[in-house]
Amino acid sequence: NQCHSHSTLPYMSIINKAYMKYRNDGLKSLLYGGFCLGLNNFWEFKRKNEFLINDYVMSKQYKAPISSTALLYIDPDLINYEMNPPNKFYKKKNYSRYCTHVVAGDWDQEFCLIENHHLYQSFVNHFKKGENWEETKHYQNCVNKIKKGQSPWGFNTVKELNSGMEYYDLLYEEIKTNGYKSQREICSCEYYCRCFDEILVNITRDGMFLLEDSLHRTFIAKILGLNTVPVRVFIRHQRWQKYRDQMFESQGRKVSTDHPDLQFGD
Repeated sequence: NQCHSHSTLPYMSIINKAYMKYRNDGLKSLLYGGFCLGLNNFWEFKRKNEFLINDYVMSKQYKAPISSTALLYIDPDLINYEMNPPNKFYKKKNYSRYCTHVVAGDWDQEFCLIENHHLYQSFVNHFKKGENWEETKHYQNCVNKIKKGQSPWGFNTVKELNSGMEYYDLLYEEIKTNGYKSQREICSCEYYCRCFDEILVNITRDGMFLLEDSLHRTFIAKILGLNTVPVRVFIRHQRWQKYRDQMFESQGRKVSTDHPDLQFGD
């Protein structure tokens, strides 16, 4: 009689592996392996759920809702500037990529025009003007750095660089043919953390969008002239958040605004 739940099978597999570990390597090795597995699971759990704690804390400090998982659907043409330096917050350990943060200060006063970015210009020259990748400034810069022993954009060899260019071509064709899809539409729920891997934007004190991460997808969306793309807000300036609070409290007075970050629903 097949009455066992399929959910018990993974646990039986773990027990079998633990037994084999004990038999082959001894109790000490088994205990150490269990400790490492438990530690890894703890950090994975923390990484996946820290946004819940963050959002709760934010809800106690601010009136307008802050959700680290919320997506804004905005016109790519609203993203005309990027952070200077790039990934200013993304690479800092105290700003989790899985959370939406509110930050004061003058961080929003330094930014660069996206159209001047050599990667954007190379994308335009390749996808719109038909220039071969090898002719673009981006490709040539990468080759020069690789020859010097550097790893530009994570490429260690020219072969890897060429594979990267092929990926950009595939990504462009995929978005052009099937439209831009959020990571939630693409990924299985078992790859939960990938759901956070959207275009990341920061919002200045004046409500301007600054690109924080995901340059390639943003540039392709702009080149294709898409109407909207899903983005996650990574950093809001504190002044902007306080303005959101005022707008949120004014909903009953029917304050009119078309800013995507001031649409609070019913």
